[in-house]
Amino acid sequence: MISRACASALLLLAASASVRAVPPPSPAPADVTASAFIGSWYVEPSREAGVVTDDIVTRKPDFSVTIDFRFCDGKKLMTYSEEGTWSVAGDLYLARTRISRTADGAPPDGTFYEERYRIEQVLPDRLIYRDIASGDRSEAKRVPLDFKPVADLCASSDDRNKLP
Repeated sequence: MISRACASALLLLAASASVRAVPPPSPAPADVTASAFIGSWYVEPSREAGVVTDDIVTRKPDFSVTIDFRFCDGKKLMTYSEEGTWSVAGDLYLARTRISRTADGAPPDGTFYEERYRIEQVLPDRLIYRDIASGDRSEAKRVPLDFKPVADLCASSDDRNKLP
């Protein structure tokens, strides 16, 4: 999710859009219960291509998902949201979302994003998964439904607050 957020942030900053191809999933050897994913999860800040991002993913029992992204290009903090559906099949986590709120207030263009992740570890307070297309690894911490990140993404990494 971090790479998608960075890519989306760069695209939004450049005022362009694209759709990524999604490879077919490989066979899933393990079975993970979808109920372990329900709730809110925070992916801590990371830097990629000069953009700092973090996100909060909220998955509901009806398999709807909302992802709230924040990103900073070094000057300005911007946010946007995606909404869609999610599922778990074996050790695959699948998400199909589209932008529901843009960073600049422009109407969303309706582009769908499909992401496939290989689930590496599921703990009561932590999810670890790897993007099948990019190979990027994400780690998310379970947080309360009303969680608000305290980190200032535009601050230097030395000044940034950490999640307790």
